Amino acid sequence: MTTPSERRDTVQVLVRRGLSQRKALRYLGLSRRIASYAPRQAAKDQAVAERLLAASPKVPRFGYRRMAAWLDLGEARVRRLWRRLGLNIPRRRPRRRRSDVPPLSVAVRSRVRVGW
Repeated sequence: MTTPSERRDTVQVLVRRGLSQRKALRYLGLSRRIASYAPRQAAKDQAVAERLLAASPKVPRFGYRRMAAWLDLGEARVRRLWRRLGLNIPRRRPRRRRSDVPPLSVAVRSRVRVGW
């Protein structure tokens, strides 16, 4: 019961069990304002999340900091949504190495370079 939404849920559980809302809030040591507060953050976050999901394929190597600067958004909000959406920077592919030709030894390399 650490976040405000968890506190509201706990109050609702106690109310469903037959306690009045005022008594439930007093029992938990919470303010009566908690019960009537309706968070409005979800609508803002939805718009930002859509922008992040649309922009992340365009610039796949951007992390949340560069993405926040690029979209001109707050870094803390972008970081929180970045984690919630499960976005990651793709791993770099390893370089392809030549597989047929074994590496030349030092003696052979020195003889190859001697041309005159």
